[in-house]
Amino acid sequence: SLQTASGIQFTEGSDAYIALTVGKDAQRTFYHEFFHVMDTHLLGNTGAFDRWDELNPAGFAYDYSYEANQSRNSGVYLQSSTRAFVDTYSMSYPKEDRARIMETAMSGDPSDMLQSVALREKLNIMSKAIRDHFDTTGWQTPLWEQ
Repeated sequence: SLQTASGIQFTEGSDAYIALTVGKDAQRTFYHEFFHVMDTHLLGNTGAFDRWDELNPAGFAYDYSYEANQSRNSGVYLQSSTRAFVDTYSMSYPKEDRARIMETAMSGDPSDMLQSVALREKLNIMSKAIRDHFDTTGWQTPLWEQ
């Protein structure tokens, strides 16, 4: 686990909860943690992300450890021409990869991160999963799809 976190999500029975610290990144953290709640639902009720690893570069493997991730050499995966992840933290677990993508899309991040072909494809898969498995009747185009 990490020494500190600005937010967490957890479930108790069928109820989902999000706890956030107050600070300058609270909005980004909310989007991140809220997507974890959605991700948990999608993973438990659909096969939407069964082929997620195929969206990553050949030879890439998630750390499956927050501690190991802290010393990861991100190298080519974050360079603009080959960007496949938002940041190093995105390489810890698939769920963190997806949450960082949604956090970035929802926060209106002015960077070109989501211009990456790999990140756009991941966001498209996530958007389709949300549309297919949540009632989006009457929604305007969500920010993450813009």
